[in-house]
Amino acid sequence: AKDHSNRGWAVWIVGGPREHDAANRIRAELPQAVDFTTTPLLDVMYQLGASALFLGVDGGMSHAAAALNVPCVQIFGSNLSYIHGPVNDHVRFLEPPISTPSWIEDTSGVSEERVREALAAAFAEPRRQQGA
Repeated sequence: AKDHSNRGWAVWIVGGPREHDAANRIRAELPQAVDFTTTPLLDVMYQLGASALFLGVDGGMSHAAAALNVPCVQIFGSNLSYIHGPVNDHVRFLEPPISTPSWIEDTSGVSEERVREALAAAFAEPRRQQGA
């Protein structure tokens, strides 16, 4: 988030009330990030649809961003992306290598470098028109 904010991007944090504490921790490091975790769901959908890029973990907001045709990088841990992930071709999945001891429990095996590379590649791809 800091990398993109430093390049002039707006950073939006989406999620539900459960993610509000995590949003506060992010905003402590990046005060200019906008917290939408207490925003009504319909308004969050508008925010997602207006996004240039989405980074998230396996969850409802990630699936919504994919359905709204937003280029996505989604990080999976215990759920397998090929089973639980959206099938949209503008979604990139990151999973910890199987050799990572905790690969089945969390996402700690996904490095920041892999995330940065995936975000750059997702953003470089032309955005397809919905229904095309």
